[in-house]
Amino acid sequence: MNNKARYIALLIFAIGTFSMKQDVLGQDAPVVKRKQPVKAEKPVTVSAEARVLSKLEKRISDLNLTFRVGRTYASQSDLIQITGGLKTLVSPTEARAQNDLAAGLLSADSAFADKIQLPAGPGCSVNSETWDWRRLGKITPVRKQRCGNCWAYAALSALESSYLIRNNISINGSEQYIVSNNNNSAGDCIKGSAHKALEYLVLRGTTSEDVLPDSGLVGTPNRKLNILFGGMTWAWANPENVGEPGILKIKQAICERGAVTSWIDAGGSFAYYAGGVYNDLDNREADHKEIGHFVAIIGWDETKKAWLVKNSWGTNWGETADFGTDRGYAWVGYGIHGIGTDVAWTQARRRPRRAFIKTRQTQSTRLTR
Repeated sequence: MNNKARYIALLIFAIGTFSMKQDVLGQDAPVVKRKQPVKAEKPVTVSAEARVLSKLEKRISDLNLTFRVGRTYASQSDLIQITGGLKTLVSPTEARAQNDLAAGLLSADSAFADKIQLPAGPGCSVNSETWDWRRLGKITPVRKQRCGNCWAYAALSALESSYLIRNNISINGSEQYIVSNNNNSAGDCIKGSAHKALEYLVLRGTTSEDVLPDSGLVGTPNRKLNILFGGMTWAWANPENVGEPGILKIKQAICERGAVTSWIDAGGSFAYYAGGVYNDLDNREADHKEIGHFVAIIGWDETKKAWLVKNSWGTNWGETADFGTDRGYAWVGYGIHGIGTDVAWTQARRRPRRAFIKTRQTQSTRLTR
C-alpha cells in the first residue's frame, strides 16, 4: 500500500471512530465500569507508618491534644479511594424550598404521630448533657466502604437509624444499589453528595445489602431488584445556613430524626484516629490537603464539647466511644475538621410497601428516569 492509500485509510478510520464516539455521547448517561475492583488497601511498610505515627504522637504531646493515633484501615489505604465527599453548593432559597417540601410531606403522613417510637426514659433535648442513639438501639452497626462512596454510606446510616426509630426494625440497606443506579446524580465510586443520596432514597429507595453487596465498583444499573427500604422525605438541619447550621440546629435534627449526615475533612491526622476527643487543627496549616468525606452524627457530649460520629471505615478505625465493644466511632470536637458542615436528615417510610409507592409517585416529577 503506497503512502497515499495509507493516508486515505487512516482518514476513513478516524472519521469512523469519531462518529462512533458521537453516537456514544448521544446516549443517556452511560455508566462507567471499572474492570478491576478498587483496592482500598495499599502496602504500607511498618517502618514508614511507624515514622508517621511517631511524628503524630509528638505533635499530640507538644500541642497537648486529646486524642490517640494508631494503625487503622484508613492509614493503610489510599485515602482518596475511601473518601470522596463533595461540599454542597445550595442557596438558602433552594434549601428552604426543600425543607418546606419535607414539612408538607410529614404533615400529610397520617401515621407519623402514632408510628414513631419515642425514646424510653428522659427524652432527647438540645439541652441534654449527652445523647447517644446507640443506647436506645437505634443505630445500625458500622459498615466498611470499599471505594469513594462515603456519601452513600452516610445517607444509609441516617435512613437505617430513622427506620429503627420509626419501625423498630434493624435493616442493612444496599449502598451499591444507590451507586449503580443513581445515574451519577448523587455520585459514583470516586465522589458524591450525601444529600443527593438522601434524595435518591426518597425518590427511588434501595434494596438490601444481602441482595446487592458493595463491590467496590460503579457496577451495572439494575432497577429490577426489589426496593425494600426508602425515605419519606429529607431536609437540611438549617436551611438558612446549610454550610454552618450551628450546634443547636444539629442537636435538634438528631433529637427529632436520629442519625444525620455531615461532611468532614478527613485529611491530616484524622485517618490515624484511634480514640479520645479528636481536636487537631492541622487543617488550618498551610501544607494541609483537604479531603472531603461524609459521616453520620449520632449524638454528642457537652463535657467533651464533641459530636459522636459513626464512620464507614469498618471497626479497624476509631474507638467504641464509651459504648459496646465495636470500634468505628469517634468523638470529634465541635467544628473540628469541618464536622457539622452540610448536615441533613431523613425520615424513613412506614414499613408497608403501599405507602412507599404512593410517596415515590408524589415526588416522581423530580426523578430522572
